[in-house]
Amino acid sequence: MPVAKDSESETQTHRLLRRGIPFGGSIGAAEGGGPNGPRGLVFQCYQKSIEGQFEFVQRSWVNTATFPPGSPSGTPGEDPIIAQSDRGPFDIEAGKQIIVHHFVQTTGGKSFFSPSIAALQQLGEGTI
Repeated sequence: MPVAKDSESETQTHRLLRRGIPFGGSIGAAEGGGPNGPRGLVFQCYQKSIEGQFEFVQRSWVNTATFPPGSPSGTPGEDPIIAQSDRGPFDIEAGKQIIVHHFVQTTGGKSFFSPSIAALQQLGEGTI
């Protein structure tokens, strides 16, 4: 039996573990707290497949104006903070939309391989 595109099991196949780590001074802090001080968020993400999780979520959910389906207005809008463009309105509740101007600037990125626990155990045992 095929899985519905908006089903919970379909959603689970794209799950990823993500964490943001802030850096730099807070606005107003004695050091580095000016409006142009260096600050940001290091984004870390662990997943089984970069294509099946991170890239899918970014392409098919974050950057899609019709996601999630069933929005009160019918067109919820792209994610106003992390989408690749800032076009269109964004639903904040039934019948109420706002436009949030894009303020996230990506300045770099790296992908790293993290071995599984089983692989680390085998390395420790000298079997691989």
